[in-house]
Amino acid sequence: MTTRSRLRSSVLFSLAAIAMFLLYARIAMPFSLSPGPIALNYVENTPAIATSGMPSRAQFTRIAVEGYGIVVNLAPAGVLGSHDDERELAEGAGLLYFHVPVDFSAPRGADYERFAAILGQAGKQRTLVHCQINMRASSFVFLYRVVELGEDPDKAYADVTRIWTPSIAWARFLRETLQARGKRLPLELENG
Repeated sequence: MTTRSRLRSSVLFSLAAIAMFLLYARIAMPFSLSPGPIALNYVENTPAIATSGMPSRAQFTRIAVEGYGIVVNLAPAGVLGSHDDERELAEGAGLLYFHVPVDFSAPRGADYERFAAILGQAGKQRTLVHCQINMRASSFVFLYRVVELGEDPDKAYADVTRIWTPSIAWARFLRETLQARGKRLPLELENG
């Protein structure tokens, strides 16, 4: 087998694996994919906070032009679609950049606390929170809106379900985080 045919086989296998993962994820955890006006799966949650999937390299300038001053990335380094130089891309567009890598299979309270501290210091400065597809981001912003801003859990959770139905691990994490802080659960999380 030549180097070229091995490379071709490797690329085809990788594409097939990604397609199977996306098919499995779509069946196991329904989620949405929408190009959005600023980035993939963009949702404006409050006048000061929005969430999205991974912005393209060119979209960091658009994010700044739209009036955002801060970008918070919740995706671990090296995930599919990430940018090794994201800090430079954001700062080059005039944005403050924070990275709080959240393990998708095991979200932790400490990650949320670090995230909440960043948003708390942002004040009214517009902040875009993103991850790969907007699953981590929508969930952390939901928690922030309920725990820190005192918003209605059902209203805030509607922005999560625009993007995805949280997996068992994420639903448990959301419930436990809210209960530990004495917050009411949204109806959709009560029976889990």
